[in-house]
Amino acid sequence: MGKFAIAASAFTTTTALTTAIGYAPNAAGEVGEAVEFIMTGSGTTAAADTQHRCNVAMCTFATTGVSTTATPEPFHQGARASQFIAGTAFTTEPTVYSSMPSIVFGFNQRGGMRWAVPLGEGLHMVGGFDDEGLGQRVISQAAGVVDATSHFWEQG
Repeated sequence: MGKFAIAASAFTTTTALTTAIGYAPNAAGEVGEAVEFIMTGSGTTAAADTQHRCNVAMCTFATTGVSTTATPEPFHQGARASQFIAGTAFTTEPTVYSSMPSIVFGFNQRGGMRWAVPLGEGLHMVGGFDDEGLGQRVISQAAGVVDATSHFWEQG
């Protein structure tokens, strides 16, 4: 079992819900658990009172969307490479997101929030299931810039 991180720096937000980070198992039967989501304002290109809302939801990735390919970074440098596919800064949204997000929190451009739980209490992803992956998305009151980070464990 290995723990991995994915981050999107200086992601430009809009008044529409957009995906900063998305990831899913690469094959049927691969299992993972997301245990931490952080989103903060980058703090330099928008007014301090710009409001953002982070939205984490499960996704089928029926279409993968268009993003910058991301290689999940292992916490232990001797660990095997991640078996998950990941992307950051989506310019075309993946489909299909669950209509009920699992995590929602708001924050100010100069602030941020962190959601974290112990292993066993996170969001579980299983390759080959309908909602096998997840997306960390953001919607803003006005255009802004945020940083996003997600930590997850892979089994196997």
